[in-house]
Amino acid sequence: MSLERTITDNSLIAEKFKKPDLRIFARPQDFEEQGEFTSVKELADRLLDFDYENSFAILVLEGEDAVRTDQVTVTDILQQGDRVIVRAELPGPFKENEEVGTLVTLPYHLVAVRKDGEWGQEMTFVLVGITDGVETTLLETAHFIP
Repeated sequence: MSLERTITDNSLIAEKFKKPDLRIFARPQDFEEQGEFTSVKELADRLLDFDYENSFAILVLEGEDAVRTDQVTVTDILQQGDRVIVRAELPGPFKENEEVGTLVTLPYHLVAVRKDGEWGQEMTFVLVGITDGVETTLLETAHFIP
């Protein structure tokens, strides 16, 4: 379930994430430990009031960007044993005639995943980016899901 899909203009955060990234929030402490997001009010509001008992949140960050209309969109989340594949549409590089803004931003998509089935273990999360129909594995990260 999509919780929020937007762009933050917090330049301090945007400059930290030059490339796409993936963050997992499975308990309130995860948000506190990843303190850089506390300055993004929309994220803080969503994650501080989140139902960690029944769900966990996945945050997909597009990477630092100049202002544009396209944004990262999580299209599919698939659990395969102890692996969770997160597929996301990414706009890719600016097109030749595309207008580029001067403000540095960080587009992101925050989604909730219900803890149905077997969890209670460390999972490997794989971010697969899809740009112009081409899928690329961007990163893998492990996180314990209670």
